[in-house]
Amino acid sequence: MSIEDYNDRLLSRDEYFEYLKELETLPPEYCAFCDNKGNVTLKDFTFWNLIVCKAPYWRYHLMLTPKRHFKQFTDMEVKEAEEFLFALQYTTDTLIAAGLKNSDGTEIDRYLYFWRFRQNSFDPVNNVQKPDHFHFHIVPEKEHLWAPILDENACDFDVEQLKSLFGDGEEM
Repeated sequence: MSIEDYNDRLLSRDEYFEYLKELETLPPEYCAFCDNKGNVTLKDFTFWNLIVCKAPYWRYHLMLTPKRHFKQFTDMEVKEAEEFLFALQYTTDTLIAAGLKNSDGTEIDRYLYFWRFRQNSFDPVNNVQKPDHFHFHIVPEKEHLWAPILDENACDFDVEQLKSLFGDGEEM
C-alpha cells in the first residue's frame, strides 16, 4: 500500500503498524503529525490540531497535536501552552455536551488524558519506529477500565529511595 491509502480514515492496530512501516520509506525528517494531511482533523487551532487518533484504542479517542514539532510536554512554548489549555477545555466541554455513549450504551461521563515520553521510539514487538512528535490523548474512561493491566505489586518499592532522588521533598 502507499501512504495515501491510509489517509483520512481510521486504522485497526494491525493496519497502523503497516502504516508505520510505510512511513519508514519516507525521508527521515518526515512527520505525519507535522504534515497532518492524512489525519482526520476535527478542529484547527492556531498552534494545535484536534484530531481523531488514527488507530484508536477506544471509541472517540482524540488527540491534540502541536503544529510545531517537539517531543516533550516541557518543550511547549508559552503561547502553545496557553492555547493547549484552551483547546483541552474546549474539547472536553464539547465532548461532555454531546452526551456520547460507550459501545455498551452507557453514557460517557469521564475522560482520561495522557501522553507518553519515549526515550527510544522504536517498538521492538512490532519492529516499527513510533512517532516522536508530542501528542496528547483524550479518551473516554469508565470505572475499572485499567483493572486488567494493573500491577498487583505496584506498592512494592522503596519509597524512601524514591524520595531521596527528589531531595526528600525539599522546596526548590
